[in-house]
Amino acid sequence: MGLGDITLISSPLLQVLQRLEMSLTTLRDTELQELGDLVTQKCLEHPFLFEGLWHMLEDIASCVSEPIPLSQLPLQGHEKDEVFDIINSIYDNSVALSNISLQLETIGKLVRFASSEEMAQMGEMEMAGGLDKDPLLPVHTYHEIIQSKPGKEQVSSMDTNINEGSTSEVANTSEPCESFNNLPQHLKGCVIYTCILFLGDYEFEEDTIIQLWIAVGFIRTRQEQLAERGQIYFGELCKLSIFQMSPTVSENYEPTYRVHKDVYELIKQHCPNEYAIMEEGGSNNVSPVTLHSTLLLGDKIGNFDMKIFERFYEAELLRTLKLQNECGRPIKYISHNLFVKLRFLRVLDLSSTEIKELPTSVCNLRHLRYLDVSSTRIRKLPESMSKLDKLETLKLKDCSDLVGLPNEMSKLINLQYLDLNGVHQLTSMPPRMGQLTNLHMLNRFIVGIEEGFGIEELKYMKKLGGSLCIEKMENVTKDQANEAQLGDKDAIHKLEFQWSSSQSKGEKEFNLIEPHRSIKQLKITRYGAESFPNWLSSNNFHQLTVIHLRNCNCTQLPNLGKLPFLKSLYMHEMYSLKEINHAFHGHFEKLEVLEMDGMPCLEKWTAIKEYDMPSLRELTIIDCPKLVTLPELINLKSLQHLRVILCPEIQSFLGERLSESLQSLTITKCAKLEEQCLKREGEWSNLIASIPEIWIAYQRIP
Repeated sequence: MGLGDITLISSPLLQVLQRLEMSLTTLRDTELQELGDLVTQKCLEHPFLFEGLWHMLEDIASCVSEPIPLSQLPLQGHEKDEVFDIINSIYDNSVALSNISLQLETIGKLVRFASSEEMAQMGEMEMAGGLDKDPLLPVHTYHEIIQSKPGKEQVSSMDTNINEGSTSEVANTSEPCESFNNLPQHLKGCVIYTCILFLGDYEFEEDTIIQLWIAVGFIRTRQEQLAERGQIYFGELCKLSIFQMSPTVSENYEPTYRVHKDVYELIKQHCPNEYAIMEEGGSNNVSPVTLHSTLLLGDKIGNFDMKIFERFYEAELLRTLKLQNECGRPIKYISHNLFVKLRFLRVLDLSSTEIKELPTSVCNLRHLRYLDVSSTRIRKLPESMSKLDKLETLKLKDCSDLVGLPNEMSKLINLQYLDLNGVHQLTSMPPRMGQLTNLHMLNRFIVGIEEGFGIEELKYMKKLGGSLCIEKMENVTKDQANEAQLGDKDAIHKLEFQWSSSQSKGEKEFNLIEPHRSIKQLKITRYGAESFPNWLSSNNFHQLTVIHLRNCNCTQLPNLGKLPFLKSLYMHEMYSLKEINHAFHGHFEKLEVLEMDGMPCLEKWTAIKEYDMPSLRELTIIDCPKLVTLPELINLKSLQHLRVILCPEIQSFLGERLSESLQSLTITKCAKLEEQCLKREGEWSNLIASIPEIWIAYQRIP
């Protein structure tokens, strides 16, 4: 390529940059001209680096020949941000010269894609609701943009015709592999990304993988529909058996999944260039075109070599960095330079390491959308994190040393998912959390006393859903109780109210905090008043199926029998309760599981009528040392499993009769009851003769 050609290159390039300036409005005309001159100068100095740019720039120039500002094209906000940062990185010479051509190509393809007729049609369809009618319409992703050129006969590395030239038998014989090869591009990209991040038998949850897809741009639709569209994608991949549910469940009882082993092997053999799997001690697979990378940490003995992170510096456009650290390698800190070099990261997963802090340079990750530091030794997040205003997901699960969150966390206005499960040393929330109006998940909120820390902050979080535990309920005042507006949050399905001590009262305040009628699970912990709020006995909670009462100081139970669909009731450590009567158990038409554990003052449990608890399958009574008699259990027509443990004063079952439906009976540490049963005399022999499985004093009775 001669000097004349180089001069020609600068003209369409400058035209592209001028079109970008019209939409971004951030670069002044003089700066833009200087940028054009800078690139031209670099072309003159290093022509060999730009050999492949001529046709690409010619295409770009033809796409933007009309004087239409990009702001009028369907170019999404995060793409504008990427283009802007890439331009700046060229302008301030902060990116290696060898990568400039790659970045210019990225700019060009973003522009060309945004101006394409196909994208315009997609925008029209979405405005007309067309995407809702056809939820599996192919949706283009960033990867497709940078890998394909409209009008050119070119095979994208994401357009993986994996069967062609494959030596793998599974490619031709496995039905899931065939389904994978026939997937539309948007789903194929999702599978490859999932496979690279969750290698082999590594399991993942649906919500996690959808959050990751959204973070890297695999799902393109309206902001409020991203999660819903992700659920559609996920369901389709499960339907095709590409994603398979594993037999185990996660700690929060959510199902887990893994990529089908044949699909995994297929993708591993034909991994696209923009992905890199790097093993500790292995060869360096990272290159300037790498966009997503997983670092596999082995089980080597000795200190971890921090220089391994320098291998990623070459991939200056890296979007995803995940550390897979199942063997517990002692990574204790992250280099400051890592976040200076890799400032285009969107996904960063440092979970299960031993890092105690994040470097303040994390503020350089202006495009970061997903950060997972779960199960680390972090004590406090840096205040500079408040600058990550594009962050959508922050996972701090099981950070047992974490004692505080950034004071200006309210600036993370795009935050949608904040996981604080298992963060037991956290004693307060940052101020003005109510400014995080985009939050969809906040599983813990600690009520404070001062302004900006109260329960009323919840009223602004109108999108909250899933599970929420409200701690330090003793700090709620009567004036604040109504302001939380929990009754308006119909997406919260699991709710826990927690006091610091069962000596706290709060009866009047609790009466004013009524959840939405769509609540499905309710837990009340260390509630100190003698009676529960009136709304707990309301028959309006038609979806409430699980109630857990723990360490509450009540002397009488609410009439939970009115709840029409209650299936499981757990009452633990109810130290002041003396009697259970018909006013409590009523009908319980749908109740299947009843468990009572730790009731040292319980003396009476009065009669169960014939039509009470018609669906009860499991009854467990544990640690009730003063309980002498049980009600007539023969009236429990559906009872299959009965457990009586640590109840030394119970001598017999009332009427010496049990339900004919009983399938198992367990009696442990109940001396008087065990003695009667082991004698096998009179009615006792007939009582237990029809029960298939009997355990008495840890011994199975034939």
